[in-house]
Amino acid sequence: MKDKIQTAEDLLKDESFVQWVSNEEPSAQRKWEKWMHNDPDRRAMVLEAKELIQAMHFTDEDSHVADEELWNKIESTLTRKSVRRDYRSSLQKRPRNYLRAAAVVILAFLCAWAFRQYFQAGSIEPIDNPIVVRENPNGVKSRLQLPDGSKAWLNSGSKLSYLSTFSDTLRDVMLEGEAFFEVTKDEAKPFTVRTPYFEVTVLGTSFSVQAYEGQAPKTSLVEGLVRISTGRESKLIHPGEQAVVTGEELVLRPFDYNRAVGWKDGILYFDEDSLARIFQKLEKWYDVKITPASAGLPSARYSGFHKDESLERVLEQMSYSVNFNYSIEDKDVKIRFH
Repeated sequence: MKDKIQTAEDLLKDESFVQWVSNEEPSAQRKWEKWMHNDPDRRAMVLEAKELIQAMHFTDEDSHVADEELWNKIESTLTRKSVRRDYRSSLQKRPRNYLRAAAVVILAFLCAWAFRQYFQAGSIEPIDNPIVVRENPNGVKSRLQLPDGSKAWLNSGSKLSYLSTFSDTLRDVMLEGEAFFEVTKDEAKPFTVRTPYFEVTVLGTSFSVQAYEGQAPKTSLVEGLVRISTGRESKLIHPGEQAVVTGEELVLRPFDYNRAVGWKDGILYFDEDSLARIFQKLEKWYDVKITPASAGLPSARYSGFHKDESLERVLEQMSYSVNFNYSIEDKDVKIRFH
């Protein structure tokens, strides 16, 4: 994995690197020192990424700040006296999305770190109540039963973490990606889904949470009542409502079940979607790489309902509407538009 690291930004996306900078664990330190030693040119890259992380001075309390608050904190970092003047100048020349991406990665790590610390601070030793991690690569979906009997459907490219036994007062899980939950009702023990962007708390209900990096985080409620909190604001959601985090706002709107939740039933649903959005979803759904023959994609849009169908069948039906040829070789898909 380390041979793929070419820039300081790549380092900021590496959880083990962020962990090393945050905790300075001896074993991790030896590992990264050895990596730098193998190529002296890497040292400057490491120092740049390390100084950015340390200069931000984030804490686990920052794990739910809204987007604009996050950017304000980055900007305050650039004016802090503890940052070297030459390095401060270098940071200020960075595109805003570079620093924002770095901060999101760091905050996601801190959120996971806080999750581990929160549980390990209890009276039960981690060895007696280990953290269970379920992770699906692209192309794989799974159904899980949680310690309290609640059910979770985990989508492709997603990870769910939780204690093997919930406590007497709390039922907490950590989600990266997308999952649908059917929560066993227990008024004495709230059920909370924590993500790097918000947290959702319920007593017993059915709802979907989407928290993929680079996509608008959202929660869609099928039945029951949930509260979503971003750290900046908190709202109750009723059945048929979807909460979407857009910049500083938490927006409530109606949603289409097939679009928001159909994936758990094997449904691929498109409603006048752009080809870029569709191909992105197909790549994650089938674990393939789709490459158009031409540089740009046509502006055509596509609507379709596909249940438990093969990639070849989906592309065949799409091709009649959008007018393209395709070829599939292993995990490589080539698209040629007419």
